Amino acid sequence: MSEEFPEPDDTRTEGGAWIVWGVLVAIAIAVYELAQQPALLGATIALKFAWGDARTGWWIRRRDPIRRRGAVHFRLYLGYGLWKAAGAAFVLGFLFSIFDSFIRPPAAKPVPQNQVFYLMLMGSVLGSLALAYLGSFACFSVFWSAVRGRFKLWLNSRVAADRIRDNWPPTQGDSNAVVWMGYATALAIWLLVDVVLLVLYLQLANGFNAVTVGIALLLFIPWLLWRVANGNVRGAYNFRAASPEEAWFDVHLR
Repeated sequence: MSEEFPEPDDTRTEGGAWIVWGVLVAIAIAVYELAQQPALLGATIALKFAWGDARTGWWIRRRDPIRRRGAVHFRLYLGYGLWKAAGAAFVLGFLFSIFDSFIRPPAAKPVPQNQVFYLMLMGSVLGSLALAYLGSFACFSVFWSAVRGRFKLWLNSRVAADRIRDNWPPTQGDSNAVVWMGYATALAIWLLVDVVLLVLYLQLANGFNAVTVGIALLLFIPWLLWRVANGNVRGAYNFRAASPEEAWFDVHLR
């Protein structure tokens, strides 16, 4: 009868997490005192939500015998973490803006309170958008590199358990989140491209119906990016791995 081993405890935590939290909170308070912008306070603290994924990506980059594949996965996990930080930055920035509106002393010149809150809220939106676009451009470069290098990508937060145990190659995770990063990246690039093209058409396209062109772009670009993200374009390389074993098949065969 074969010997059975207990399942690994995926709830194992890392040491030093409170140190990272303490450093980020200290930096965030210093930035807030200098800039007096709650959005920067929220964005700085939100970077902690990208810390674990960035460390996982760096671990893969360091352990993967194929350096290009390791570098691609590092950027993938970094972009994933930045998207999570973007969501946290918006929520934290919104909460800090509400708190700041109650404790901020009255200005020397009368300023409507709702205008102050609106400016702080816009700062939260812009801060979260900046993090989201950093993550999107990182993931876009990942998809481009994966297609050129014919790499399969695996993205799952549970890979952090392999990193903590230094269990190489990764085996954790039941689903691949790379498809959701494809959707998020497609959405971000779609919005950016549409805004830029609409502005160009409004400024330069004399005689063209800019509204019609804008509607066509709003319909065509997301459809095309959705097909690319799902590997539904004929001849396109499908970079989504079905399992960790498929992403690092050469290592698992050893």
